[in-house]
Amino acid sequence: MTGPPDAAFEGLVKLSGVMRCASKGHCTPATVTVAVPTGMIEMRVSLSA
Repeated sequence: MTGPPDAAFEGLVKLSGVMRCASKGHCTPATVTVAVPTGMIEMRVSLSA
């Protein structure tokens, strides 16, 4: 694992932030559908790096 673990943590933070604002109804569904896969991809990339 050569990539910094910070990237995976950042992905998690981003995901939880999206979930939090979505649950409060602050984000639009479009934001959620874009941000969640992006966060997942970032985490997967950083973990496999």
